[in-house]
Amino acid sequence: MRLTTVLIGLALPLAACRPEESVSVSLPDGAQVAMTLQPLISLQSDWSRRIEIAHNGTRVSSPLAEDTGWWRGSGLYLHRSGVYVLHEGQGGCVIFTTSPPAFTRSAAISCEKTSPSPTDLEPHEGFPVSRFYPGLFYIGTFSEPRHDQTGPQFTDHRAGPEPELPESL
Repeated sequence: MRLTTVLIGLALPLAACRPEESVSVSLPDGAQVAMTLQPLISLQSDWSRRIEIAHNGTRVSSPLAEDTGWWRGSGLYLHRSGVYVLHEGQGGCVIFTTSPPAFTRSAAISCEKTSPSPTDLEPHEGFPVSRFYPGLFYIGTFSEPRHDQTGPQFTDHRAGPEPELPESL
């Protein structure tokens, strides 16, 4: 028991010293979207997270909900209107534009799961129709590092199917 307490006492401060890590993806209009993870003091894989949008020398960033075990990845989508959506599953959606980079809200964009309508069956800007969200086209998914990798990951729509995220709370 004493050895376990000592090991935990040593591991927690070391976990807090791990540097933040990020992964970036280029969008068709030349913008960059990055997700940054900073480990939280925890024995699990918990993260403080941030999204950053950069385009034509302008950068904006916004904190995302801290992951304390619920995060299963964040889907990146393009809406037919030209705005982008970062779908967090249980954490809801973050809607943004790239020209200029800005976070916004749009009542016209739903983050609720439904089947695609017949008008949304064709790809848009080279991205496939979302299997779960009407009017959205799947770009890829940000996810935490796997055991054999370091740093957050981005899986492009060409590298794997759109994963189903948990329902928004």
